[in-house]
This record gives sequence, structure tokens and C-alpha cells, in this order.
Amino acid sequence: FLGSRQNYGHWFHDFIPKFWILDQFDSLSELPVLVGKLTEYQKESLELMGKPLRQFIELPQGAESGCTLYKCKDLLVPSEIPFGLSDQYIRSVFCRDDYGPKNRRLILSRAGLGGRSRVSNEDEIVNELTQQFGFEVIHPERLSVAETIALMQRAQVVVTTVGAQTS
Repeated sequence: FLGSRQNYGHWFHDFIPKFWILDQFDSLSELPVLVGKLTEYQKESLELMGKPLRQFIELPQGAESGCTLYKCKDLLVPSEIPFGLSDQYIRSVFCRDDYGPKNRRLILSRAGLGGRSRVSNEDEIVNELTQQFGFEVIHPERLSVAETIALMQRAQVVVTTVGAQTS
């Protein structure tokens, strides 16, 4: 059982690394994996990892919070993976060396996220960085997982606020 979270950052740093444990044992590689309802970006990330979606059993929304009781003959729950190891695993699974030179300067905008995610003076920051230093404005919520990975692999500098988009 892996559970799941809708939050992009938690999915990549809390759940994806648990596959490292499963990958260590051939006997575990074909077992079904119970997860919460998967989002499109979660499905894409699993496909990029080479994990067949047929291996995943999606539990009804809310089931991972204890609203539903499931009886299992055997259930394995991978432990949390220490951050350094989880970061290594994520890089080994998603990052390649063939993305090209690291020469792009990026600003990850939060303008499309609205509400509390919005930076009050983002327009001023964006204007200064694009005009003075040649930065590109990127809206991560519009990108697929594969596009995000490729873009970050080519980044020389990334300017952003702390949040799930920095995963």
C-alpha cells in the first residue's frame, strides 16, 4: 500500500521514492499496488518510470484517510525513505544527460495558481528579471511531467517561491 496525495511535491518526495524499496526485490515487482485515486500527472510519472498502470489498484477517494475498511491477506507498507536517498532515486529514475546544455534562466510563475499562492509583487520581479537578465517565464501548471523534467534539466538558474512546484 502506497497511498497517494494530490499535492505534486508530496507525490514526488513522499511516494515515488517508496518504489526504491519495491525495486530492490524481484519478488515484489509484480505485486499489485494499492493507491488513492491517481491524478493525470501521477499516472504520467508512473508511466515515465516504466510502472504499468495495470499494477495499480485505485482506492475510492477518501479511502486512504481511513473512511473505508479493507481486509487483505498480506499487506506490505514501504517505510519512508530518507531525503538524500529519495532524491537520488528520483534523479536516477527521471533525469538523463541528453537534454542538452544547461543554459536557460527560468522564472516559475505562480500567477496561474491564484489565491494564497500568488506573489504580491510578481509582476515587478518578472519584469526586472526578463528585461535585465533574459529570464523566461514558465507556468508549471501548464506543463506535463515530461516537459517539466526536460525544462528543469536544461535550467542554469531557476527563480521561484518555495512550494510543490519546486519538487
